[in-house]
Amino acid sequence: MAGDGKTGTSTYAWAARELGLATGHWDEFLCPDSMGIAECTRREHAWTSFRRAIWALKPSELATFDYCGALKDLDAIADVPIPQLLPFLYAAHEDARVVLTVRKSEEWYPRRVQWKGGTDMAPFFWISGASISDTYAGRGSVGHNVQVMGIKAASWSYFAELALVVCLVPPDRLIITNVFSDHRTDADVVRRQMDAERWRRFAQLADVPLPRWADTRPFRGAPPECITRNVHASGDCVSFWLSYNEFWQAHDRSDRGQKVHPPLPTMLAAGATWLRYLAPLAAGATPGASSCAGRRRPLVLLAGQGATGTGTYAWAVQQLGLAVGHWDEFLCPDSMGIAECTRREHAWTSFRRAIWALKPSELATFDYCGALKDLDAVADVPIAQLLPFLYAAHEDARVVLTVQNSVEWYRQRAQEHHGVHAAPFYWMTERSLSQIYPIDTGGASLEQLERRAVQSPSVASVGWAASQYGLGAAWSYVTEMALTMCTVPPSRNLRQASRTRSRAAHDPAANLCHGLALAWPREHVPRQCHLQRVLAYWSSLTSLSCAFEPLSVNRPAARQPPRR
Repeated sequence: MAGDGKTGTSTYAWAARELGLATGHWDEFLCPDSMGIAECTRREHAWTSFRRAIWALKPSELATFDYCGALKDLDAIADVPIPQLLPFLYAAHEDARVVLTVRKSEEWYPRRVQWKGGTDMAPFFWISGASISDTYAGRGSVGHNVQVMGIKAASWSYFAELALVVCLVPPDRLIITNVFSDHRTDADVVRRQMDAERWRRFAQLADVPLPRWADTRPFRGAPPECITRNVHASGDCVSFWLSYNEFWQAHDRSDRGQKVHPPLPTMLAAGATWLRYLAPLAAGATPGASSCAGRRRPLVLLAGQGATGTGTYAWAVQQLGLAVGHWDEFLCPDSMGIAECTRREHAWTSFRRAIWALKPSELATFDYCGALKDLDAVADVPIAQLLPFLYAAHEDARVVLTVQNSVEWYRQRAQEHHGVHAAPFYWMTERSLSQIYPIDTGGASLEQLERRAVQSPSVASVGWAASQYGLGAAWSYVTEMALTMCTVPPSRNLRQASRTRSRAAHDPAANLCHGLALAWPREHVPRQCHLQRVLAYWSSLTSLSCAFEPLSVNRPAARQPPRR
């Protein structure tokens, strides 16, 4: 049960026990009535032993812990620390069935902070370099995160956790439910029908027989908004399940009886529209309307991390007539005069200097509209890391997400410049960019940082993250991509727009123009051909499966068969 506490996990833990499953939920263990005392005690001991074992693990040990052996006597698990460890648990149990209880991000964090003084662990606590035991001393807890990064940024970390689950779990093994929605009814007949359907769907998911009492027993808790594909679900939920299922059926492969994971951006398109309402975005934003007053056109966010093709796409966007800020350089189109180019370059430099000095708690309230009003497109560090804050300010932005296999990306990025660059979600580590790059990067090369990083990498850099949490570093990169896909509507995502035009799959340059709402450049043919050749080559590289390599690393050769 991958939902965080205060989202209905106790309701589903109780329901699992009613269906005959021995269930661990936080510091309690629920045995079904049919289970003997001795067997219940043995399983409860297994749950207690598991919790004690992971409490002592360092972040670098989380990905290699023996979750199969530790959980072999348990049927279901819920609440802390299950959602925080979901990527590692799911990598060990790819046949797992998942219940994701959700809540609007900006509602969940304040409610969670009220529980036990905010001492419970925060989403992705391990990104801060903390162990579970550290979180109860402060670092990595929900209360501490709110103090350090503010409620808005902390809410984005919770939404990222939800996005990762939708990214990983196939729909036939997943229930998504919001017990706090407004889709409720006082009609007894309808309520009984909905409760009966919840029992049926949960039993089907857990692969257990449906009890005879399922048609009459209430399902504890408020009716969920979206639990299954049936007439009681809202229209959005029906669309979600249908599109999600159609995609997985199209990509199901029977070789060796295993399902092959498709590229991340394609898979998440189905669920992004439905999940997006949980994100901490501005309420009541008008679709298609300009988010920032005075902008000539929507901002283009090249949201991929460095070493994924951001340089190629920055150049391509420049060829299409846009002024682009890319790391420590600024690209002006040939048609732009020197004075105007200099003015815009100064705006890019000023933005980077301002961002460098911000504390994590200031990132969500910074004036991105004013700072970027003279720029057409932005790319590379720190755009990918700050995507949620940038997009919250520019909800009409067009987004290009360049991706790479997660394990390969982290290995390459950690070696590049000795891993000096900011890691995904660096702001969860209580560090500002100026602490990661302790020199004026606007006026100096990376050579000084490289020499320093050989001795001791800066906290929150890629090199530090790789040393602190090992394979978990790749999962943080996957989560960053999942967050982007679940935040940005498919119509404003370059990859999604490409499937709406028959020409696009064979014409990357035309696809880029269409996705960014630009006219095809009326220039001589050689430039068009060169642009198309470059983009076609890069598209062939980035069409690889980007997200799921961590699932196959460090896995035992022989998979344990399903227990049921």
